[in-house]
Amino acid sequence: MALHGFDGRPLAMPFSLDSIGAPSIDSAPGERQILTFETEGSTAPPLEGDLRVKLQVVHRTPPPPLQPVSATFRLDADVGLLEGTWFGTIYTDPEHNRFVIHARGRVLRVTAELAGLAFAELVVASDVDLVDGRPVREHGTLTLIPYAGHEGAAGRPSHGGAAPDPG
Repeated sequence: MALHGFDGRPLAMPFSLDSIGAPSIDSAPGERQILTFETEGSTAPPLEGDLRVKLQVVHRTPPPPLQPVSATFRLDADVGLLEGTWFGTIYTDPEHNRFVIHARGRVLRVTAELAGLAFAELVVASDVDLVDGRPVREHGTLTLIPYAGHEGAAGRPSHGGAAPDPG
């Protein structure tokens, strides 16, 4: 089964991580903590499937409102598998009782059905809803931008240069 309608243009997928477990917390030198969250949820079309994310934040105590965040992800889509990583920022928005995440990353592993998304760039924009200061749900959009070196990616040739001279 192939990804229908995929023509090398970016794919924007809504996602929701409804299962956010309590973080593991490790102390680090310099009044820092390492928080690691394991989450599960799903993505919606055009690439529907089960999404698992392992997210890590390293911050000083007390945490500043803007801090770095990184994650690894695995998407078991109806048509194949994607795995990768992303890095960005997480902002504490106390006015709306949420965290806001903006990040970029890469797809690092695919199955044959999703080969056109190998090494695709990933853009993450999401909100994490808080209840009593604890994250309970993350929702947003994952956008996959096909790697320019692949044939068919936004009409660019697969060898990364100009088209060969036919003459």
